Amino acid sequence: MGWVKKFLDDLRKHRATFLIALLVTSFGASLYFYVYIYLTEPHTAVAKFIDDIELKSFDLRFLVRGRTEPSPDIVIVTIDTPTLWRVG
Repeated sequence: MGWVKKFLDDLRKHRATFLIALLVTSFGASLYFYVYIYLTEPHTAVAKFIDDIELKSFDLRFLVRGRTEPSPDIVIVTIDTPTLWRVG
C-alpha cells in the first residue's frame, strides 16, 4: 500500500494544479456536451472556439505544474523487424 501513500502525498503537493485541472475539465466537459451535442456541427466557429479554449487550458495546466523529472522506472525498448524475425 506504499503507492497509496505516495499518491496522497503527491496530491497534497499539487493541490492547486489538481483543482485547476478539475475545474477546467468539468467546465470543458459541460460545454462540450451542451454545445457539441445540442447546438452545433463539429466544424463551426463555436466548436473551433471551444477547441481553442481546451488547448490553451492544456498549455496552462502544464505551465502551472512546472517541469517534472522523468521516472527512472520507465524504459523505452525498440525492436526492429530483422531482430523480431531473428528472436521470434
